[in-house]
Amino acid sequence: MTRPPRLSAWFLRMSVAPQDRDVVLGDLHEEFGTRAATGGVAAARRWYRRQVRRSIGPNLRRRIERRDRRGALVGARPFTGVVQDVRRAVRALRATPSFTVVALAVLALGIGATTAIYSVVDGVALRGLPYPEDGQLMLLSEPSLVSGKGSQASAPEYHDWRAEQTTFDDLAASRGAGSFVTRDVHGAESLRAWAVSASLFPLLKSVPALGRTFTKEDEVPGQDRVAILSDEFWRRHFAADPSVVGRPLAFEAGVWTIVGVMPASFMYPAALSKPMDLWVPYAPQPSDFIRGKLAARNLGVIGRRKRGVSIERARADIERITASLRQQTPTWFQSRGVAVTTLQDAIVGNVKAWMLMLLGAVGFVLLIACVNVANLLLARATTRARDAAVRSALGASRWRIVRGLLAESLVLSVAGTAIGVALAVWGVHILRTSLPPNLPRLSEVAVNVRVLVAAAAMAVAVAFGVTPVWQTSSAAVGTSLRESGRSGGAGAARGRARSILLAAEVALAVVLLVGAGLFVSSFARLLRIDLGFEVSNVLSVDLSPRQRATDADFARLGTTVGPGVEAVRRLPGVAWVALVSGTPPLVLGDDRAAITLPGKPPFDAPDDLADEKLITADYFQVLRVPTLRGRTFTDRDSLPGAPQVVLLNDVAAARYFPGTDPIGVSVLISGVTGAATVVGVVHSVRLQGPEGELRPEVYTPLDWQHFRGNPILTLVLRTTTDAGSTGPAVRAAIHSTAPDLPAPVQTYDELFGTLVAQRRFNMIVLALFGILAVAIAGVGIYGVMTYLVEQRTQEIGVRMALGAEPSRVVGMVLARAMGMMAIGLVLGLSAGWLLARFVGSFLFKGDPHDPIVYASAGGVLVIAGLLAALVPARRASRVDPVVALRAQ
Repeated sequence: MTRPPRLSAWFLRMSVAPQDRDVVLGDLHEEFGTRAATGGVAAARRWYRRQVRRSIGPNLRRRIERRDRRGALVGARPFTGVVQDVRRAVRALRATPSFTVVALAVLALGIGATTAIYSVVDGVALRGLPYPEDGQLMLLSEPSLVSGKGSQASAPEYHDWRAEQTTFDDLAASRGAGSFVTRDVHGAESLRAWAVSASLFPLLKSVPALGRTFTKEDEVPGQDRVAILSDEFWRRHFAADPSVVGRPLAFEAGVWTIVGVMPASFMYPAALSKPMDLWVPYAPQPSDFIRGKLAARNLGVIGRRKRGVSIERARADIERITASLRQQTPTWFQSRGVAVTTLQDAIVGNVKAWMLMLLGAVGFVLLIACVNVANLLLARATTRARDAAVRSALGASRWRIVRGLLAESLVLSVAGTAIGVALAVWGVHILRTSLPPNLPRLSEVAVNVRVLVAAAAMAVAVAFGVTPVWQTSSAAVGTSLRESGRSGGAGAARGRARSILLAAEVALAVVLLVGAGLFVSSFARLLRIDLGFEVSNVLSVDLSPRQRATDADFARLGTTVGPGVEAVRRLPGVAWVALVSGTPPLVLGDDRAAITLPGKPPFDAPDDLADEKLITADYFQVLRVPTLRGRTFTDRDSLPGAPQVVLLNDVAAARYFPGTDPIGVSVLISGVTGAATVVGVVHSVRLQGPEGELRPEVYTPLDWQHFRGNPILTLVLRTTTDAGSTGPAVRAAIHSTAPDLPAPVQTYDELFGTLVAQRRFNMIVLALFGILAVAIAGVGIYGVMTYLVEQRTQEIGVRMALGAEPSRVVGMVLARAMGMMAIGLVLGLSAGWLLARFVGSFLFKGDPHDPIVYASAGGVLVIAGLLAALVPARRASRVDPVVALRAQ
């Protein structure tokens, strides 16, 4: 049997008066059946819906207009009069400006802080990658077996993985493309370029907006001078000219041909805080696929899993290939493993945990704000209890009274959210400037539609959460009417509710204060770590040729380094100058070498490998590293034909020569031809910052005219004045002898700041949350104590009339405040003790149960609470007994 549309029939049934339903519905259903039989079911359904739309409006209006003899609506729908409730709420809030301002300020701070932090967490950690089916994308890497870190791979592994794997649609490789400097009438500009394999764009399922992507022919050395532009670079340099494809693009290193332009939505790598300007082909030389000293691990290798292939199966496939390769060349794999993880986890895995921790912390701030406003509304509702009781006695339903309270809470929460979002926009700008500069996807942090939807949800949740609905029960309003404002059972119940809310507010504030204290003390411990060298007044200048450099570039560099160093040495304010080849201190890298002693097997276990540095004579003077035994290098040690010498740090001396003196002993260093004699022992250095371990280090003299091993070359210098102000002069001196080198200049203070930026940010944010929690809790304590003083004015007047001293009255009020706070302190300290184990992994070598931190947190809140209660306490001590007794 054909039936009319169920939803339309339900709406009609609800809108028609009960006594008319059978007649109206019967006639409509009979006509529906006739039309379905003659004109078809679809036409009949359309007719039925039109009839329902025409009948619902008049029926609803008639039902709304039906009133009983008291003027109350009869049969009105639940949301009738919402607009009137909102208007009444706005008038009520305008009538009490002090309450409204305090409530709005508390909500705006809580919601604003939550929205700002959620913007950061959403942009960095929660949002998916900007590629179709991004969950299928995987990162293949070779992490260090020592540190477990490392997200890159070498060309030989990429070549073999791609050839032998069976679980991926394809693999793609990429790396930094080095220096691409273009010059125009406005001067020189260094572009951000990335070298990618031709398989990358199909793997990411990304197509260009103009032109084409790379092909296999573009990967052939000599045929690789083609480029794909980013949308932003295309618009900035070519004014979005659609005929740009095929044009030449001149750089200092040569001319590239533009073959395509990517759409504005495309970004790769996705983790960079600043997007790329262009992409060029990754065109490796055949020698790059040979496992040897020169095969660097500098490739980012990604793959797209085949449909139906699990992560575990893909990982097992790559591990199988790597195990076979390890048997063929075990030395090459002695310090490296293999890892396969999702690209999303590889990008945000290291930051997601502490991002979610910050989101949880700001959630405590929002809870404190909600509890505070709920307490304020409860106190406000107490003063308006008689009004609610009168309305109930005149026939207003409980739903109507509750709806008024909800409207008032909703107006407060919506207004507070609007102000909070405005604060969040400003706060996100501040956060972006203070976040770690190497944070992935930093450019995507913004107050966007997703964040606004979350803020709107918070507004609704807060509106329902802070409304004291329970006090609108029939018993409550009846008691309020009988008491007529006198303190009694209902007042005592509301007083207990306020005390409970205050205790909860204090407990939440204590938890936040404990967390802030733990992070502050953790960061203080981090700064006290001895690095083994002095960071202040030290400059670092990268002199390495671009990654596409040829042997001629290195030969030219060998002739220009000497004059450049002399030019820098002659600058005013420069005390010491040195060169280091290999990864310098505070720069993440891995330059390990195996050490062999005469008559003993090599120290080639991962923990025994030494960090190798090639340095000039003044290196230890620049960094002020103490010499413990023997001597350091002289200029003669780096001359061709000079005896080979080596320096060890104290960790290496203890590891390789336990209980003996290494001075004068010959050692073999992997990658170095011939034995070198140990001439000195220097103090160990934490090469990777305060969180890095002290490891064995070996130093050999650097002959910059004949490079050996790692092509990374860095100039380090110590200044007698501020290092940052000397940077431009240093760069100008280097460009006077080597104008084609980018020569970026950084102070070691900046390098150190980058390493500790994440911990500093966590510490600052948690400290601000703690201060905000104390301020909001103080407002709550002040509000509750003010109300209590007003409620007990007559009692205080009697006490004063009977001879009570003002100081005793102050003590009584403060004691009451401390009594309510004590419960919150106990609960908060207990909760903080239990929750501390969850933040222990974010602390630097600290005790998450440090009693000093807990005592300090409790003390700070006690002082804040006493100060907040002191004002109403002093007001109570000035009560005039005559006025109070007259009010009786």
